[in-house]
Amino acid sequence: MKIMIATAAALSFAALAQADEIEVLPGQWIYEVTALMGFVPLPEGGNECVSERGAKRSLSRTAASLGEGCSIASADPIDGGYRFVMRCNGNLTGEVDGEITTTGENATLSASGWVSQEGVEVPVSVQGKAERTSAACL
Repeated sequence: MKIMIATAAALSFAALAQADEIEVLPGQWIYEVTALMGFVPLPEGGNECVSERGAKRSLSRTAASLGEGCSIASADPIDGGYRFVMRCNGNLTGEVDGEITTTGENATLSASGWVSQEGVEVPVSVQGKAERTSAACL
C-alpha cells in the first residue's frame, strides 16, 4: 500500500506539462493523502520542498521508482491535469485509475482500483490534495 500512497503524494502537487511529464511550481508544498485499502484508512501527509531542478517529473519514472514493477499504462491530458492508469506487477500487483488536476497553487488527486498480495485482492481508494504554501523553501 505504501506504493499507492507514495504515488499519490508524488502526483498530488503536479501541474500539467507535456505528455507523461508533470511540472510543479518550485517552493514549499503541504500535502495530505488518504488511502483506503479495503476498509482500512492509511492517512499520510507532510511538507515537501521542491527545487527548480526537481520541478519536472515523468509519470513513468515516478511509477518505476516505486518498484514492484509499477508503470503508467496511460496518461491522457484532461482539463487542468491528467487521467492516468498505473499498474504494478511485482510482489504487490494491482491497477489504479485516477485523475489529477491543478488550479494555480492547489492540486487534487482521486484514484481507485485494486491491489493483490499473496492472492488476496482488495479494493483501493486514494484521495489527495496539496497546496503550495510558499515560493521559497523553509
